[in-house]
Amino acid sequence: MAEFPALPLWTDAYLGDTTHLTTIEHGAYLLLLITAWRTSECCLPDDDRLLARYARMNGQQWKRIRPIIEAFFVVDGGQWRQRRLTDERESVQQHRARQSEKGKAGAVAKALKKQGRHKAPAKSGLASAEAGVQPDASSLLHTQEEKKERTPKPPQLPADARSVMEEGGFVSPPPDLALLKDWYALGATLDQDILPVVRTVSRNLNKPPFKLKVFDVAIREKLAADQSEIERLRRIAERNDLSRQPASSD
Repeated sequence: MAEFPALPLWTDAYLGDTTHLTTIEHGAYLLLLITAWRTSECCLPDDDRLLARYARMNGQQWKRIRPIIEAFFVVDGGQWRQRRLTDERESVQQHRARQSEKGKAGAVAKALKKQGRHKAPAKSGLASAEAGVQPDASSLLHTQEEKKERTPKPPQLPADARSVMEEGGFVSPPPDLALLKDWYALGATLDQDILPVVRTVSRNLNKPPFKLKVFDVAIREKLAADQSEIERLRRIAERNDLSRQPASSD
């Protein structure tokens, strides 16, 4: 079994990026993603014979669709890597590490409770040091838990901000999230205007974006173009209405 048997698949992002693929190309692309995910380095060798085999194709079939599929990958150092797939692998690895640490802490707490140490009055590390007494593991554990409770939790991001971060490949919340309100004020919608532009622009970036500002010009240009098209259609409709009106007779 693979180290990470479950592959996260964001269907909105996938379908948005692959609208031009045929059914056969969809199958080949998904098979390559799955094969890369199951490898330890989350990548594929730049070997047409192996790539064709992974995609369940013969050499001629693979040669025909390779340029289309290759556009989704970064080919470097003899390896094929898909940026979003690599980001998802890192996210899953970090989640596993956090869960492991929580499990270890829970095991320690359970062992201490079983030994009955929780019945003894717990002293903080500072109080123990002032008294000249070495704090025990139970005391330190309670002190750490108290610190965690006092640490304020980060604010929960709105759903639209999380969607923009996912599509844009942000590694941390952008400091200029207020730009979302500006775009909405201009008449932008999340699904039809903002996310498609973020998705398109982020593909051409060399590194994950830090601010929403990198998408601002493109979104405003799209809104302006849409408004121009609406105005053009309105003028056409007006001309058609005038042409259908009966001529007045004197």
